Amino acid sequence: MITEIKCMSTVVNDQIAQLTDGVVDGVHVHMLRMFGLMVFGTAMFAACALITKDETAKTSVLWGRVIGISIYILDRIHSYNNLKKGTSWNPAALYFGIYGDCLWLLGNLIYAVSSTDYGGGKTSHGWLNMFLSIDFVQTFLFAFLFFTFPGPMLGFQCKEKLRGLHLCIVRMFAAFIFNSAIISGRAPNFPSITGKINFLTIRLIVNALLVTAQLYTQLTTDYWTQWHIYFGMVGMSVWSINAAVGYSKAINAIKSKKE
Repeated sequence: MITEIKCMSTVVNDQIAQLTDGVVDGVHVHMLRMFGLMVFGTAMFAACALITKDETAKTSVLWGRVIGISIYILDRIHSYNNLKKGTSWNPAALYFGIYGDCLWLLGNLIYAVSSTDYGGGKTSHGWLNMFLSIDFVQTFLFAFLFFTFPGPMLGFQCKEKLRGLHLCIVRMFAAFIFNSAIISGRAPNFPSITGKINFLTIRLIVNALLVTAQLYTQLTTDYWTQWHIYFGMVGMSVWSINAAVGYSKAINAIKSKKE
């Protein structure tokens, strides 16, 4: 896992260096890595929806993507037009990044608009729906706080003075937490218990990857205060415990029915 994170760090550092002018520091790289893991998580949700052929899940993933990418693009455009001092985006970020992101948004929007299965009211599995609803509240709260208050949310966790590009990347990260929150809010409408279990499983996997990335950057760089670990561990624990308990109860319920 550590080797994979090191390889990812090299790739992320090279990518951001090509899209920016100025000094790229460890905070930029770490938050881009966290952003990438959230995108990876939404891709896993999409893959599960395709495998299970759950139309309600597919529609939820598509509209989650549309909302998440829209917020992400608005953040990128605002940052590109307003960052004048320090490390800033270069023209490659416009042509390769923003224009490419608009095509990404367009593809998801076309498929989302063409979808017709939005699900009905909450399906059975009321106790499991409760855990999914709690996950939605937690995820939406994290997204709102990181997007609205990126400076205060990250500032006390790092030793570096946060500048415009730092805040932009934190909001990029938050945009795809919003994406995840949309899927989470729709998960109680998934018709099968398998789709709901898949969602909780992916939440646990992505959270484990996020924690690994946090530990890696804490141990290998000198950019972070101890609050980075304390806040990260508490936040991830609250987020993950709910998903773990819901997953465990769902698996036990399936086993008891088989018996």
